Amino acid sequence: MPTAVQKNLVISNEKYASSFTEALEGKLPLPPAKKYLVVTCMDARIDPASAFGINLGDAHVIRNAGGSAKDALRSIVISEQLLGTTEILLVKHTDCGMLTFSNNDAHQLVEKNLGAGVQEELKGLDFLPFPELDQAVKDDLAFLEASRLIPGEVAVSGWVYDVGSGKKPFTLDTVALTQFVLFSILSTPPNFLWQEWLEDTFPGHTPDTTSAPSTKAKQEPKEITRVFTTSSGEVIEKKILSRPPSPSAAEETKRLSTIESRTNSPSSKLNIRNTACKFLLDQTVGALLNTIGFIAGLGALKGKNGEQISAAIKNESVSMIVAGYKLWPLVSIISFTLIPFQWRLAFASLVGVGWGVFLSLAAGGQ
Repeated sequence: MPTAVQKNLVISNEKYASSFTEALEGKLPLPPAKKYLVVTCMDARIDPASAFGINLGDAHVIRNAGGSAKDALRSIVISEQLLGTTEILLVKHTDCGMLTFSNNDAHQLVEKNLGAGVQEELKGLDFLPFPELDQAVKDDLAFLEASRLIPGEVAVSGWVYDVGSGKKPFTLDTVALTQFVLFSILSTPPNFLWQEWLEDTFPGHTPDTTSAPSTKAKQEPKEITRVFTTSSGEVIEKKILSRPPSPSAAEETKRLSTIESRTNSPSSKLNIRNTACKFLLDQTVGALLNTIGFIAGLGALKGKNGEQISAAIKNESVSMIVAGYKLWPLVSIISFTLIPFQWRLAFASLVGVGWGVFLSLAAGGQ
């Protein structure tokens, strides 16, 4: 005889099927449309579809006790290799039952409830409990990133869901922050050299010779004493005036151009052609080099091997550059036209930090 739960399943399914639209009926493809999967806990207080914004057909949702990546590995591999997912969201939660017991506790309880006959099956069974939530997320991320079954191009991230509020609480990942800061420090010198080369090759501001007076320094004559010895041995001192050689017109123009360009002097004017050349180079060659450096640098700091870094560069570079075009062309125009050379790197770095914070808050729904 059907149980109350079974009866509810049948009734609820009939109601659901009656409103199942023709557009959805049999039309959704087998692979998830958004090509990602979620690994989360089986806790009854979590509704992944509503809490994480997952529509029908969007993603795979793999659930087990504690949202364990190790326990979910078989399903993860099938999802990626057979059904084409390229991103993993690992979501654990507050007040998780896996925080309340140890492996030994679980073994003793099961044996007490089911009898000594289960000892053989229990032997070697890891219930995968954990004593600390944030560390459990980090351990699972490390497991996924170290596994050869998870390709390097697969994006992996870890989250903590608050079952009490329905939100993802803010947490500061000090390891990721340290890696980002270290990469920023290491990438500053090459970025400075790149900007310096652009400015020297294509000066953005050139001297306005039509309106500004010449800034050429006046060359004052200097009095020097020359000593001569005559054929008879007499020593004669003679004072003469000497002028230092004047720089050539080309040298003076280059000197003035460098000063005017790097300081955005009021006596200079914007060179539109040079600025356009800098902009195009910065948003093509510069964007590509920066993106590759970012992926490779952070990958190395995270301990990824060469194969994983190469795969990530191949699969992520284009999408990152395209995403960056929502912001960086405007930043580049402002930088080349309004910001003095010596402040450009600081300006871009400040915008980059703000952009990163914005993306993080947007991703976290805060």
